[in-house]
Amino acid sequence: MSHERSWSLAWTVEDLRFRVLYGLPADAHRLRILEETFEAEDPTHPLVLNRKAALALPEHFPPPDPALGPAAVAFRKGEYVSAAELLFPLARRVPGALTALGDVLLAVGRAEEAERRYLEARAKEGPAPTVLARLARCRLLAGDARAAAGLSAEALAQNPLYGTARVVREEAAEARGRRLLALPTADRLDPQTKALLEHLRGLGLMEAWRYAATLCPAKAGAFREWRDGGGERQLLALWGEALEVAEREERMG
Repeated sequence: MSHERSWSLAWTVEDLRFRVLYGLPADAHRLRILEETFEAEDPTHPLVLNRKAALALPEHFPPPDPALGPAAVAFRKGEYVSAAELLFPLARRVPGALTALGDVLLAVGRAEEAERRYLEARAKEGPAPTVLARLARCRLLAGDARAAAGLSAEALAQNPLYGTARVVREEAAEARGRRLLALPTADRLDPQTKALLEHLRGLGLMEAWRYAATLCPAKAGAFREWRDGGGERQLLALWGEALEVAEREERMG
């Protein structure tokens, strides 16, 4: 798919989703057709992955509260002052309002204030992937790529299909002068790659990677069992260890 067509289709799908979610005039049948077309033509697009993530592990992607509807409509129109005025009274009593207020502040370039709202949302409503990805974006804008990498990894440890978190993780790696490696299948290993995989296996990351790389709606139950049984905590601990190892290697030249 060309970049122009992908962008146009992504925008149309996202606009229709927004309208359906908030009860605005929209053709839900057309949305389903466009979603299927989008998935077939650009299966790795972040918005496609986000839809798969919502289907696979829906407990992390609750529907928007109807009370947020007027602010969401104002935000969509670019009326950010009105959106903020509508959200402030709801911020501490309506689920999702703190995150929505952070989105408004981020849209007008007030990243530090947005980050404070996202931190409040994480403390009040829990570290959902949607909030963690936003915090990662704020850290990246502040020049803290290491923290952005950790936060995006934390989001992906809960739901590896979350496309927005994948994008931030890739951008964080690029900001640190690195490139994320797509691990190959075992029958196509050169000696250098084999040595790398042995290093990852030694850190205990191979099992975590296997779950993260193969999750699909059909396997969501197995992933949820692994995650809720302590796999997420293990992965985050190992991710932190891997970052420390990489930084020590950088300092040693």
